[in-house]
Amino acid sequence: MRSLVKGLLVASCLAFAATSAIAQIVLPGTGGGSTPAPTPQTAPPPPANGLITKITPQQVAQLISTAVSGVTITPQVTQNQDGTFNVSFPVWGTQVYSAVNVENCEKDGSGCYALDFFANFGKQPSIDANWMANWNNQFFVARVFPLSDGEIVFSGDLMVLSGVTPDYITAFAGFFKQVVDNAATYKPPPPAATPPN
Repeated sequence: MRSLVKGLLVASCLAFAATSAIAQIVLPGTGGGSTPAPTPQTAPPPPANGLITKITPQQVAQLISTAVSGVTITPQVTQNQDGTFNVSFPVWGTQVYSAVNVENCEKDGSGCYALDFFANFGKQPSIDANWMANWNNQFFVARVFPLSDGEIVFSGDLMVLSGVTPDYITAFAGFFKQVVDNAATYKPPPPAATPPN
């Protein structure tokens, strides 16, 4: 009886490993076409000292509109119910809800100190906890996590409090897209088998 239990345990581990080894995010339009590489573009002139230490949603929209070479990005600024702002970042088309939450803002509306880039790819049946854990151990700019309804979200934070150039914000937006695009071909190692007792 004990060997039967061990045999079933090993067989289920192997079946799980086989299914997770082929898991990957399905990006819209990845059927053989290549994704344009992000390249820094011209940005608005920097402040007098050259660094942005707080930013408005409108400035974010202007800076991310040129984040990906060869892709027309038309960001839209909307206000969330909690008073924060969201700047759309539609670089994956209409099938993926992607935006930048502009956070940690001054109450007087003079600017914000944190940008949370995110992309919601919806439900991805082939993505499991092993895939996400391995991704998060390898890619630090764009972390992946599931929402309570099972949708998969990639998120990356950019703090401007200590001062960044306008080009840095534009480059970060393009780099976030490039890192998330890696999910279409990412294959994590299979989970380690649990040794029998």
